[in-house]
Amino acid sequence: MTAVIFGAGNYYREQREKLRALSEVEITAFLDNNPALWNQQIDGVTVIPPDAIKTTVCEKIVIMSIYGREIYEQLTGLGIARDRIVLWERFWAEQGRENGMLPEPDLGQDSAGGDVLILSTSLNYNGGSLAAVYAARALKQRGIQVVLAAPEGNEQFVREVVSQGVTVVLDPVLPYLCEAERKWIRQFRAVVVNTLQMMECACEISRMRPVLWWIHEAPLLYQKITQRYPDSLDGNRFADIRICTVSKNARKYFNQVYPDRRPEILPFGIPDMGNTCGETKNKKVTFALIGAIYPLKGQEIFLKAADLIRRGSQAQFWVVGKTDDKAYYERIESMAAENDAVTIWGERTRKEIHQMFSEIDVIVCASYEETVSITVTEAMMYGKLCITTDRTGIAGYIQDGVNGFVVPADDVETLAERMQRIIAHCGGLQEMRTAARKTYEQYFSMETFGENLEREIGETRRQWNRRQEGGKGGASVHIPDLQ
Repeated sequence: MTAVIFGAGNYYREQREKLRALSEVEITAFLDNNPALWNQQIDGVTVIPPDAIKTTVCEKIVIMSIYGREIYEQLTGLGIARDRIVLWERFWAEQGRENGMLPEPDLGQDSAGGDVLILSTSLNYNGGSLAAVYAARALKQRGIQVVLAAPEGNEQFVREVVSQGVTVVLDPVLPYLCEAERKWIRQFRAVVVNTLQMMECACEISRMRPVLWWIHEAPLLYQKITQRYPDSLDGNRFADIRICTVSKNARKYFNQVYPDRRPEILPFGIPDMGNTCGETKNKKVTFALIGAIYPLKGQEIFLKAADLIRRGSQAQFWVVGKTDDKAYYERIESMAAENDAVTIWGERTRKEIHQMFSEIDVIVCASYEETVSITVTEAMMYGKLCITTDRTGIAGYIQDGVNGFVVPADDVETLAERMQRIIAHCGGLQEMRTAARKTYEQYFSMETFGENLEREIGETRRQWNRRQEGGKGGASVHIPDLQ
């Protein structure tokens, strides 16, 4: 196959070894919008201006840039046929599978088919992955046969998930589909597609099976996704997909990009570890912020508030999470070094985090934007005190001063005041802990989650059947009840 690569910068350099591994692909030219690169040689291949593609012979034009949608529109504006243009990730999935670089998924007896397939992004210690895992567990508890699939996963995390009885399939082709994936997916009665990033497979699968698309993301990711994928702003692609968001905040963010749809709200659930923690036995009150360390999570606000707590107070402050932004982490590390009461713990497994909860009195969510917060929900499950900003979805479930505290985002002084109040009265806030636990039981228990999820999947299937019976999309394929 002959191909032209559009993009000769960092993105290409990051993916160069993968491209070289595709021995059947011959690169005939590079395209780039940077005039300084024109007529230069990159890896022995000439860089040409974009409009030169009109006289360049090739089978495919592969976009290797984060600006996929803009480049796609640029190429079609030059008269290039749509079927000649492909994003690098899809090209790699298709060619990698064809050339044996990406083997077909190993489908054992437990994963060969069933009632529900849940497709998610890379499985790791993050909120989206946990939501998918808990969805699988909630359905399994209701007697529904379920498989969880993702392109890759953290080895330790996947082991933990499998040990919980969840069937996991790792398929590096996802979120794109080759014939093996299409054949496999047709064996399921319904598919839950988890997260905005899986948009491409949600759209393709919706043409052959009922799809429930469950969305959790905040605005920053919408910017990246709509910038990346050529057809991402075309809401008509989602016409046959039932869409749910994890919170009202998540729905608001979705509607900012796709105003013509009003998704249902489907909160997640988390397993009940028992209301055994309550107030800890520590002499010092322990405040913890758990989550990936990057600016939107607000660790800087948390530590600034900690600095306002008078020195020598009976409090300590923990920052727990992996580094997602090196420069920001270094700033947080420097701030922590100036306060003896602050400890940075780094990334921890789910088991380790649950063990840490026995020593934590208060969970703080200082996020500038967050659709819900699994950590705050876990705090309520354990009967812990929690403080969250007003820009999180979980704030909609918290009545300030009753079952937790809600503070304005980016308000160091108010956060410090709430923490100081807790330090002064921590032993007398048992009613708030009890109310937090009741909030978990009412809205976020696995029983409630399982009921809501099964109901949404059922409605997804019924809508699919009505479209099939109406003759839309060709031959009718009736999907029976799950149970």
